[in-house]
Amino acid sequence: MRILVVLSEEAAKFKGSLKSIGTSVEVLEVKDLLFLSPSDLRQLLPAGFESIYDYVILPGSYPWDAGLVGPNVFKGPEGLGLLARLLMEGGHLQLSKQEALEKYMPSKVSSLARRDLEAVNSSPELLPATPPPMRVLAEIPLSGAESPGELLDKARSLVADGADIVVLAPLTDKARAKLKEYSSRLSDTGIALGLDADYEVLASSPSGFRVLLSLRPWQAKDVSWAKGRYVVVLSEDTAAAAEYAVHIASQGVRPVLDPVMKPPVVPGVWDSMNRLSALRYYGFPKMVGVSNVVELMDADTSGSAAMLVFIAAELGASSLLVEEASTKARGLTAEVRRAADMASLSLLWLKPPKDVGVSLLNSKVKLPELASNGYSVRLTSRDSVEVSLGSRRVTVSCRDRCPPKELGFTDPSLIIMMYRACLPWSAGWSC
Repeated sequence: MRILVVLSEEAAKFKGSLKSIGTSVEVLEVKDLLFLSPSDLRQLLPAGFESIYDYVILPGSYPWDAGLVGPNVFKGPEGLGLLARLLMEGGHLQLSKQEALEKYMPSKVSSLARRDLEAVNSSPELLPATPPPMRVLAEIPLSGAESPGELLDKARSLVADGADIVVLAPLTDKARAKLKEYSSRLSDTGIALGLDADYEVLASSPSGFRVLLSLRPWQAKDVSWAKGRYVVVLSEDTAAAAEYAVHIASQGVRPVLDPVMKPPVVPGVWDSMNRLSALRYYGFPKMVGVSNVVELMDADTSGSAAMLVFIAAELGASSLLVEEASTKARGLTAEVRRAADMASLSLLWLKPPKDVGVSLLNSKVKLPELASNGYSVRLTSRDSVEVSLGSRRVTVSCRDRCPPKELGFTDPSLIIMMYRACLPWSAGWSC
């Protein structure tokens, strides 16, 4: 099978991902590809391309019908890494002339996403130097009043939500005195453990804790007691942090660099990101404290955490520390896990974290129509919807006080669909 892949200049830098895929693939770079009409693009293709190639594949983002370019011209996925992944599978290609692969075969993309995530997340490296994968560390503050059984239940809940490592944070002398008992109970389950505590507690901690948080640069010169374990180096001085990381690495310790994330606006998260960017060139894992940022803004955590995780992935951070400290952060571990998986797929498939088979659209809707239990809700304008109940159709303003109640709707599935379709106005409904 002979294939011609047509790329824009921006995508061409990723063409190495097409190597070694077991078929004859040629690459043609075209300037301003996405702005060329089908007739203009046709003039730039090799003479006789219709008979030379089995497939000519354009980016999925090409705005025209690919069939207008030629009979053997199709749209591939929007990400070149995903195209390479598809070609590596071999066999007959199922592509559309009108739609990107992600829209044409979403079930295929979801299947590839599951397999690729399973492969990348099963990496033996607990905290890799760079993503993917991205690891989620879920912290549990401890007062000492918790029984080992209660702690085990919470740890299992966090692992079920996608935590790779459970970090214990003893806040009292009573909790610190029970660390050995706690770690013994959790270690028996195979859950990877971390410990967030003062230096004295870290230095005497049981060996079952594989990740230790945190040391300040030059807080201790001799850290040989932590040999073989990950130690988080916490500092706003990137040069000092990097120098100290090299020092402790020479003692067999595995440094993890934490640039100290700050809340947004005041004092400001931008400087934190600049520090993370400065650390990206050091060959040690980097950690981002997600809760430091998202807990201190009154916004839905699914969106704010996702954006932070995506930026962290861009800047080479592979470790995400989460603590569900407030009511609005309940379930943050699950949201960060999903965002981390979206970021991993984005890096693997060389495309934005959109249409990657995983999403965080828990509230707002992406499609113009929702349907369930014989009902449908269709978006008709930016602030109104049409509700269909069999042959009955009702147009509803999302700005009304409580449309479901006013219309006498009682079915929970219909009310939920209306609420989601009417966001953000429905957040102010008085029902």
